[in-house]
Amino acid sequence: MFLNPPFRSVSNCFAEPFLNGPCTACWSLAGSASSRTNSDFVDSVMMPALMAFTRCKVASLAFAMGSPAHMRELETESKAHFFLAEQFFDNAREAGEEFEKAQEEKEKDKDKVKESLFKLISSLFLALSEYQAAIDRDPSNHLAMNGFAYTFWYWQLRWRTLAIPQWDRFETALKAERYIRQALAANTPKASSVLAIQLHSTLGEVLLAQARSREALEELQQARPG
Repeated sequence: MFLNPPFRSVSNCFAEPFLNGPCTACWSLAGSASSRTNSDFVDSVMMPALMAFTRCKVASLAFAMGSPAHMRELETESKAHFFLAEQFFDNAREAGEEFEKAQEEKEKDKDKVKESLFKLISSLFLALSEYQAAIDRDPSNHLAMNGFAYTFWYWQLRWRTLAIPQWDRFETALKAERYIRQALAANTPKASSVLAIQLHSTLGEVLLAQARSREALEELQQARPG
């Protein structure tokens, strides 16, 4: 779901669930669970997603009945922020496609162009913010670290000219690289794992975004399975 301005914090997201269905985090959890088919994600992503999906529905119902405790509890969990960030990143990619399509139309709808551009910028802002919130709550959440760095890469690859509020390009690049290197250091004994391959790939992309092609090539070569 696209959140209207002003930008809202995750606390507000969880404090204002959709009473006609599961909250944004719920849809994100379900999407994350269904979109990954590799067995390595079953224990680390799919099962927690399904469990959190159920908890989120219960929290939404409890909130509607005047009890916000369960919603506040979700707000403190790293995994809830991670899956919410995943949804916002998906929203950003969808908005990017909408923006490109609107720009290519012979008779441009200026309102449609502005709307899709605003959705793109705000979704990137929220994705980075929610990945950061997930990391803040659990510094060992390597999936969130990878998500943060990949979102930075997507921003630089596709929308380099866009400025994202509160996210300085240079500082975000340094943070993305630091997170990925931390995650790789923690996963060194499992260098052949799917996650390690993803981390090497993302690190290579982050380095490419910084015009460090030689270092990027070394990382991307390590991302090749086998």
